[in-house]
Amino acid sequence: MAPGVRRTIFFIYAFVALLAPLYVVLFPGQPPLQADEALLQVGDGAFVTPEKALGSGAESYELNVLHDLDDRLAGAAAVYPDGSSALIARFASPRAAQAAAAKLIEMIPHQAAMSDLWATRFQSDSGEFVVITTLDDLLVFIIADTEASASARLAALPALVYNDAPGFGAVLAREGFFAWLAWFVGYGLFQFITLSRLGSWVSKRTPAKGVTPASIEALRQALFALAERAPLKVLKLDGGDIEICWAPNEALRQSLKQRGEQRLQGLRLAFDDRGHVVRAQLQQAPFDSQTGVGDELLEGGETTLLGLAWERKIHLPLLAGEEAMAAPLDEGHALRYRSDELYAIVGQAVVAEGWIFRPVISFSRFVSG
Repeated sequence: MAPGVRRTIFFIYAFVALLAPLYVVLFPGQPPLQADEALLQVGDGAFVTPEKALGSGAESYELNVLHDLDDRLAGAAAVYPDGSSALIARFASPRAAQAAAAKLIEMIPHQAAMSDLWATRFQSDSGEFVVITTLDDLLVFIIADTEASASARLAALPALVYNDAPGFGAVLAREGFFAWLAWFVGYGLFQFITLSRLGSWVSKRTPAKGVTPASIEALRQALFALAERAPLKVLKLDGGDIEICWAPNEALRQSLKQRGEQRLQGLRLAFDDRGHVVRAQLQQAPFDSQTGVGDELLEGGETTLLGLAWERKIHLPLLAGEEAMAAPLDEGHALRYRSDELYAIVGQAVVAEGWIFRPVISFSRFVSG
């Protein structure tokens, strides 16, 4: 796939990934349950229209239920021809409603309870199926002979609007702040890994078809030979990795000074002999272009460079085109000692040896592929 197509895919995905949280916030969708407040008005310690709230067709209604629970404002219950019963109570606060629900669950002997987006469900030791849920300051309690009947009664209550396909944002809003926080953290981590792997895929350079990969020894020799063709220092690291950075000289000093930068950039290379892949991670180290370390580096060698405080920089050459691969070493090209030039020089040498050059932000295969 052409680099331009890969870049287009990356930026489309990144754009959608950035908009997704905003979409969830602005368009949360319908919650699992909504209260029809017109049917749940309270007056004189009772619901004004309990029959409408619980539905017509019940065999009997009771208007003074759960009166012994703290902070109860109103309560009503109904028994239906199919043997099921429903209870709705309003409390002074959501906390009071939740406390009442917890007390009812504790009072009814049962083995195990299951909670979903709509309610908590369990079968009592006597065999009845119970559905209990809270919605702000409302408590809804249903008992039926079968699990299906209990669920159907919850969905059929006129006082509640039951949504079998609630919106994701509405679900998070119902679960509270920590649910939002957990989702944002998880989503951010997922997108970081995905964009890292996708960006590495976009930035990689592959050799022409038919080119046989050179041995790792030949590749290393070609990389060390770069110091003879460009102002680079090639350093051996522990574990077989290589560090390639700009060689400190007066031109580098002036270039950094003009840009107001005080960081020396380099690429740390890790080799995958089995897949013939070179992974390159951009690194940087403090570099004073006027005094101190800069002066020492102008006269120093590999020991001084290795002694710098190198740290990873999260960067991938996403915008570098194929034509940039050879440009930095062309005659007449004025080096600016930038990271894209460093990527291009090293990438050209790697690809010329038949290996894949893959910029990464981490050497972890899980993060960067």
